[in-house]
Amino acid sequence: MDNALNKLSPKDGYIATANSYITNHDINVVRMLYQPIIGIIASSLYAYFKFETKFNPSAKDREMNNIILSSLAIDIPQFYEARLKLEATGLLRSFKGKDDIGNFYIYELQKPLDENSFFKDDLLSTALLSEVGQKRYDFLSKWNKYNNSICKQAEDVTKMFFDVFDISKSNIIKQAQENKDPIHLRKQLIDEQNVDIDMDAIEDFVSNSYVDIKDVKQHLDLIKSIKLIYGLDEFQIVKLLEQAVNINTNKIDINKFKALSQERFNNKMQIVTEQDKPKKLDLDSTKQEKPQAPKSSQNSSLLDAFRAYIPLEFLEVLKKEMGSFVTSNERYTVKTLVEKKILPNEVINVLIHYLLVVKDSSTLFKTSFERIAADWAKQNVNDASSAMEHVKNFAKNKENESRKPKRNRKNVIFKEELPDWAYTKGVDVLTDKSAEDRKIVDQLLDEMNKEDKKKGR
Repeated sequence: MDNALNKLSPKDGYIATANSYITNHDINVVRMLYQPIIGIIASSLYAYFKFETKFNPSAKDREMNNIILSSLAIDIPQFYEARLKLEATGLLRSFKGKDDIGNFYIYELQKPLDENSFFKDDLLSTALLSEVGQKRYDFLSKWNKYNNSICKQAEDVTKMFFDVFDISKSNIIKQAQENKDPIHLRKQLIDEQNVDIDMDAIEDFVSNSYVDIKDVKQHLDLIKSIKLIYGLDEFQIVKLLEQAVNINTNKIDINKFKALSQERFNNKMQIVTEQDKPKKLDLDSTKQEKPQAPKSSQNSSLLDAFRAYIPLEFLEVLKKEMGSFVTSNERYTVKTLVEKKILPNEVINVLIHYLLVVKDSSTLFKTSFERIAADWAKQNVNDASSAMEHVKNFAKNKENESRKPKRNRKNVIFKEELPDWAYTKGVDVLTDKSAEDRKIVDQLLDEMNKEDKKKGR
């Protein structure tokens, strides 16, 4: 929340425009296909901007942010988070300006992918599947699609262009040569994520199976999306591809591959075997008020868990052991940070554990989650052990400061001693920084949130 309030003010100005005309059908596409991913507030914000767009705007056309807030009945943090989701999914580009009146933002709407192109974008379609499940995904994939099989029962008598119009072909070729402006095609979102995949390992595993390596390469973008979202390694990917091969055509059934990946992830959340993962996260190892001796075995077990799980798995298992469940906002928050690739997975798991267990929070809040992540990235925290030590050092320093008596107060308050590695619940020392440190962290957060825009989305 603090991060959003530091970046935006209700008194800041805004101007809504678009890179091309946004139709009512575009709004329906956002509502049906994008909304399960970005949420209803972001979807409503997109529709609001659509009806606020100006054809040839200037700085004097600005309105104030408080109009958006009152129109949608939201606050600044909700507005800021919704804006980021629109940017991350390629629906919005944001530009910041300043003049004598003050700060203002230009919000340029981008047309959504149509209902056919959306399901060809591997990252968006996979994200949709992970949010709505296979049954709803199958329904949405058929939305607004027309069955024209009747046309195949008749002869195609459609005329071509030169059958109707008498235009010299040489003139058309000359005009095409004079128009040297390149055609810029929109890249798939997965192309901008820099997902590492070991093709040598893939080819080695495929050589011992009946999966066609040419078919694998043809669907490489989808495979990258699956690897990114579900944390699969190359061996697991090939095993799922084997199950997804259509025995009649010997081709990979893409929809089945997506469904199997989702099913595998869901099953791992329901049944975590002792052989694959630590059987239980030792939550009590960080809840002791004052350990009498170092709990190395407990810390070791917890460290193993940090290293064993991908963040989405860790979040699911942790929330289940806490008697709760993962919300869509939590899943989106963690998934977004993983995609940014500024911290290793095991460090992200330490951060999740710190906020949910040590801080005793019922849910992950995006602003505090990202601020601490940005600080750790600045501090080059690159493994779980370093992250735990980082928290412990901060906690000790804060504890020593808290033992100093406060002036002009009736009572002297002392902080209780901390658990073995974590910090006492209630005070977030990880974001208690000097002005200079806060500036650096804010800059890193800017880089995280604007990374996609720099790449042209």
